[in-house]
Parts: sequence; C-alpha cells; structure tokens
Amino acid sequence: MPFDIAVPDGDKALSLVDDDHRANAGFIQASVNKEHDFVNASATNQSGRHKFKIDTIANIEIESEYVDGSIAIATNAGPFASTKRSLSFKDAGLWAHPFPVFSDENVDRSKSEWGRYTSLASVTPIVWDWNDSHAFKITLTAASSLLQNPTGNAITDGTDRFGTWLLEVTQDGTGGRLLTYASKYFAGLGGNVIPIDLSINARSLIYCTLMADGNILVNVLPDVVNIP
Repeated sequence: MPFDIAVPDGDKALSLVDDDHRANAGFIQASVNKEHDFVNASATNQSGRHKFKIDTIANIEIESEYVDGSIAIATNAGPFASTKRSLSFKDAGLWAHPFPVFSDENVDRSKSEWGRYTSLASVTPIVWDWNDSHAFKITLTAASSLLQNPTGNAITDGTDRFGTWLLEVTQDGTGGRLLTYASKYFAGLGGNVIPIDLSINARSLIYCTLMADGNILVNVLPDVVNIP
C-alpha cells in the first residue's frame, strides 16, 4: 500500500497496528530517500541531509522523479568541451542550466566569466584571442588600425558556436584614429558599420556577435560619455 495518513485505523486494536506502522514508515523513508541520504530501513544515525543530482544535461533533462525546486550539477555543461560545471535547477517541470562555473573554484572566476576587460596592444593588425576574455579594451595610437579576425576555440572549432564579445576603443590625445575590419566581420543596418568616435580621448563600444556560419556581426556604440 502507499503511505496513508488514515492508517492505522483509530478503531483498530493496538495489538494489530504494528505492521501498519512499519509499512507506513517504509513508504515515508522510500519517498524521502529519493533526495536525501537515508540509506536503508535498518541503518542508524542517518542525518537525512539533502543530496543533489549529479549527471549529464542529457540525463537530467529526461529525469522524471525530481520535483520543481530540485537542484542538480550538470557535469558536461562547459562551453567548447571545457571542465566547467553548471548548477542547474528544475522549475515548472523543466531543468534550467545557468552559467557554468569551474568545479575547482570557490569564489574566484576566470576573466571571461566575469567579463573583466583585457588590454590589447595598440599595433596593426590588432590581435585578440577570444579565449582570453569576453571583454577587451584598447587605446588607438596609429593613424589607422586593422582589427584582425579573432583566434580562439569559438572561431577555430568551426560553425554553430554562439557568443558576444565586447571591445572598448579609446582615442588617444591626438584623436582621428581610424579602425578597419578583417574578412570575418560583417555589418547590419543594410551593410553599414557605424564608425567609431574620432574625437580626442573619445570612447566607443564595439559588440561582436558570432553568427552560426562563423562570421561576426559588428555593432558600434560611438561617443560613450559620462551622464551629466
């Protein structure tokens, strides 16, 4: 029988309710054991601590026993076959997989995970590795600089990758520094790339979105200024 709060019957003789109590206790333990560390019916000193599901995303997605609010560690959630892990949770019947984290870290995160700016050398062509970070910065000092196609797993491993990288471009004390783009960069807005701000010490933000075919969509936010 399943667990039944009406068992044993209140009118049943005390000498006859022992088996009912044992059966109900077994069903309670079997239910709690699905997500806690109750080992078996005969073990003693069990803490009943909550336990987490640890599995691949594929197996987590087909899991039917875990109710909403359950937590799981996805062991293969890292981008580009990395060693990262994802802390996932179940809500409205579906498993959600937030940003991955390193399994061997407590608080610290890599530069790419925090989006911390990585400085680029002001040379032409400008070389950048998308494995280093998702946010870069550079101060232009040459009259014209070519932004080279990026390196890194996102590019070298082929198509059907997705991600957005940010480049903050600052003009030096002379200004008028031009920026051109290598072969993989393409523009929206009918094919027109918005130019960066050429004013002295001006800052522009360049957003690079990796497309399914391996090319890069460029969007520019020029003239980034402090709000008065």
